[in-house]
Amino acid sequence: MSKSDIQKPEKRRVNIRQFSTINNTVDGNSGGNAYAEFSYNLDFSAKSLKNGIGGAKYFNSALPAECKAAWFYRRNNPSNGNCDDRIIFMTKSGLFYGSKAKTYSFSRISALNFSSVPIGVCYNYNGEDVIIFATESDGAYIYNGSTVTAINDAPPISSACIHYERLFATTDGGKTLWFSDDFDPANWSVSLTEAGFIDMSGYRGEALKVLSFLDYLYVFRSYGVSRVSAYGDQTQFTVSDVFVSSGRIHRDSVTYCGDLILFMSNDGFYSFTGLTATRILTGLDGIVDYTYEGGKGQYFNGKAYFCVKAHHDGTDYDCLLVYDVHSGGYYLAYGLNIADICLVAGREKYDLVFLDSTGDYLYKIDDSGALNSEPLPKLWKSKFCDFGITNRNKVLSSVSLYTSSDITLTVTSGDRTAVYLIKGKICRQTVKPHLRGDNFALTIECEEANANVASMSLAFEYYQ
Repeated sequence: MSKSDIQKPEKRRVNIRQFSTINNTVDGNSGGNAYAEFSYNLDFSAKSLKNGIGGAKYFNSALPAECKAAWFYRRNNPSNGNCDDRIIFMTKSGLFYGSKAKTYSFSRISALNFSSVPIGVCYNYNGEDVIIFATESDGAYIYNGSTVTAINDAPPISSACIHYERLFATTDGGKTLWFSDDFDPANWSVSLTEAGFIDMSGYRGEALKVLSFLDYLYVFRSYGVSRVSAYGDQTQFTVSDVFVSSGRIHRDSVTYCGDLILFMSNDGFYSFTGLTATRILTGLDGIVDYTYEGGKGQYFNGKAYFCVKAHHDGTDYDCLLVYDVHSGGYYLAYGLNIADICLVAGREKYDLVFLDSTGDYLYKIDDSGALNSEPLPKLWKSKFCDFGITNRNKVLSSVSLYTSSDITLTVTSGDRTAVYLIKGKICRQTVKPHLRGDNFALTIECEEANANVASMSLAFEYYQ
């Protein structure tokens, strides 16, 4: 046999110029080879793998007790008009503490004590900034920064908002929408000129949360959304149903996001415009547990943040979902161990903060890729796929990429694996797995705070 009779292998290079986030709606062998099967703590907005969010201590010292909930209390000092914003904390034992938003300056609010986490609503009452706390079982109270006043005739409140100077509240097992007298959230005397209520019973289920949005009130119910026109004379209030949900809506997930409201139900995330609701974030199907009812959301600097439960390859993850409302981009943050998340939206401070699961510290969300200077682990795992080369029994001869941070690259084919420790450099680096198989998966892990991995290229050899 002459040398010319020896068949030479075909060679082909596959370039992954843009890394992509988790997307379970696209199969790896159907154009999804740049999408992740699973990933966390990596932001894809630049089409490379860059570090996602992190957190830094908001106050240098620990909180006065282990806390489980926090609220921002927007307040001007009534004596001089200066900013006097506070952050209110509830301890795991039900006690309340307040601190200046700018400085570590705590004091006990001895007259407040709840058996469960209350709702908190800021309001300007008789020219003074107050915050109203309420639960269905413990009652409602007004705190003005120094004293606490009970609202003795308030209904048992489960959620509330301010709309046209009335306090609207869901209550009574979710069957009733109550409203206070205008300009007086302490007056709940039912009459045609004072307070009143609207019957919300019906097949759409329990009234879970009420929001003031686009000049209307929207009542999010177990299986739908009702719109309430509620301004002027209460005899002119009207109710209409605008959305029916196929899955149960979760109260804490209903989040105001500028010109949209986002929420999660048992069948996924939705974007609500006031008239229609559109299913979003479908790429997370099978990863995020949509039945989790503790998925509290906040909106900050154009992004929505949701506490979610994720599941992959037999492991559960407590994550923060970061979703860019404008671009539609998203990723999961892992390792922050969030117990509660709160928006500090004041004149002098504008931050997204969270309590960690220990309840000892308050943290501020940042873009450091670390928690209190400790790097968060980062992962990107591709789907198993043929990378567009359908020939069987091919060889992945080399993988090259750029990385400015130290990473671990794992290449897998069937039961064969090659692992490489790649030091961060400002140049293209190449490893040569020479693994044989039909389908391959690549995993990139980074233990540094800052990450930047880009422009991956794979070289294959195969016979026709």
